[in-house]
Amino acid sequence: MARSYWGLLLAAPGMTAIAADVQNNEMVVTATKTELPAVQVPASLSVLYGEDLEERRVDSVSQLAAMTPGMAFQPWGQAGTNLAVVRGVTGSGSGFNSAMLLSEDGVPLLAGQGFDNNFLDVDRVEILRGPQSSLYGRNAEVGVINVVTRTPDNLQRGEITAIAGSRQRQQLRGSFSTPLVEDRLYAAVAGEWKSQNGYVDNTTTGGKADDRERNNARIVLRWTPTDADDIRLRYSQQRYHDGGSQWGPAASRNRKVASGTDSWNHSQASVASLDYRHMLSNGWQFRSISARTEILDRIQQDTDFTAPDTLHMQRDNQFTTLSQEFRLQGEGSDHRWLAGLYFDRDDNDYRFVQKLPMMSTEMRNAQIGNTQALFGEWTQMLGGPWSVTLGGRIERSEIEMSPTGMDKRSSTWHNVSPKITVQYQWQPDLQSYASYSQGYRAGGYNLFSPATDYFRYNPEKVHSWELGVKGLSDDRRLRYSSSVYLMDIDDMQVQQVVQAGVVYINNAAKARSTGWELEADYALLPELRLQGSLGLNHTRFDNYRDGSNDYAGNHNTFAPDATASLGLRYEHTSGAYGLLQWHGASHSFLDAGNQYRQAGYGVVDMTLGYAWRDLDVSLFVDNLTDKEYDAVGYLNGSVRIYSPPRELGLKVSYKL
Repeated sequence: MARSYWGLLLAAPGMTAIAADVQNNEMVVTATKTELPAVQVPASLSVLYGEDLEERRVDSVSQLAAMTPGMAFQPWGQAGTNLAVVRGVTGSGSGFNSAMLLSEDGVPLLAGQGFDNNFLDVDRVEILRGPQSSLYGRNAEVGVINVVTRTPDNLQRGEITAIAGSRQRQQLRGSFSTPLVEDRLYAAVAGEWKSQNGYVDNTTTGGKADDRERNNARIVLRWTPTDADDIRLRYSQQRYHDGGSQWGPAASRNRKVASGTDSWNHSQASVASLDYRHMLSNGWQFRSISARTEILDRIQQDTDFTAPDTLHMQRDNQFTTLSQEFRLQGEGSDHRWLAGLYFDRDDNDYRFVQKLPMMSTEMRNAQIGNTQALFGEWTQMLGGPWSVTLGGRIERSEIEMSPTGMDKRSSTWHNVSPKITVQYQWQPDLQSYASYSQGYRAGGYNLFSPATDYFRYNPEKVHSWELGVKGLSDDRRLRYSSSVYLMDIDDMQVQQVVQAGVVYINNAAKARSTGWELEADYALLPELRLQGSLGLNHTRFDNYRDGSNDYAGNHNTFAPDATASLGLRYEHTSGAYGLLQWHGASHSFLDAGNQYRQAGYGVVDMTLGYAWRDLDVSLFVDNLTDKEYDAVGYLNGSVRIYSPPRELGLKVSYKL
């Protein structure tokens, strides 16, 4: 059965020794680039283990929001593109950046396009909230999703999973890991294929407008030529062969369109990386991560949803990033430290086509970006329970844009992202902390808004203060964490949509985000566990004028004031188990004028299953009450993004 985030299934009375072993061995995390027990990390942190993600059928990054306080995702309706909203701060689809960084095995992903993961053969996912720019750089402005895959070793293991469900869902997932030469050479492979009919009827063609199909694969070779060296070569790829976005006319509530124009999403992404780790004789650790990431963002989308080909748009973008990180770290009896260098180079090509009633327009841009950074962190034990951590990052970024038929434009920015944390360890399983940190998101150019002459927008900066406490109860039946924060946001980047295809970003003068986050997990009985989370956030523009419009006091776009989840899990010694989960969010606005919105919602999911030896069979219902929570008024009032309907299914897993 699944290993829980909190490890509390083993924390029943009389089993304290086992629970301690779970904490010491299973709860070690690396989101702060240093191995620490999760309960000792002085930051807002959620940890989800691979078995939990498999059990809950989590196969997309956007699903993490249902289990994480203070986090949501913009309604988008297009597979492979996810824009996280964390503590009221959101990324931009037209700016090709994210406010939260996705990192898989140390390789950064900076844009919303390709910001996805199917969590195949994953050991754990660590979600850090709050600015992490001092360690991770430009787009870790308000958090990091750190995905850690399983390490191939001397243990041979494998698993295959088949899922069948509503709308002819067919899904096959599998992974296999084996030693090739014991103690020296290992290999692992993982793959997935998923196909499902859409839920948006096209009354013109008679079929569905939004069918979905994807496949993913990853291969890992690990070589340990000596006891001090560990070399890992990874390659992964994900491909989408989908119909259109799950969009329709803003006035339509029945999930129908009448499109005569073919809509599709043929995007794909690939990552190749070389990860070298070396343990020096003095105990210091050296690590080098070299990577090449390529994302092909290829879509065509009808935007008037009528039979004549009156309005549609196309994107054909290619993002290529080469990145290199060097890191050296160590520790002494009363301190630990980390220092590193980071470099990357972006080479991006953009092509955007818009079909209008009387004509078509095409815009092309080429963009080159370079980043260099020096970063470090030092934690000093001050005696007794006190410790302090000082960290920072010095960064230089440069962008050069070459629009077709126009002069080149270039900009260079320099930034320093400091961080300081004071921690008080009340006892081994209880600590509190106070921190100040700065977050940073790079500036850029508006690539597809010729009316604004491709004007640039400045970097966005966050000044964040946070107080937190986390710990375990004495009987180890309760694990909890809570934090309050205040963030001042300067030059806030806000996306404005004039119409489909005419989008630009400008800087709000200033905004403020305040909030409270709570997570708790309680073992009511040895077989029964209750989990819950709550995130409250208040993000408003302090002052923001866009032309003649004054948006002071308005909500930031896509940012709900509240997110929450509550789950009940029962597991019998016979192998029978059940999950009942509720998650929801308050309403959010789709534009800076707060005219269009996505309604608040609460969704119930249920799973009933039985595990016997290596076989696990379960029945599931997602969105049990068939709750609708469409985003109405996207693209300046013209589009409704449909929410997914109820889904039933059967899942069978077998461990090889």
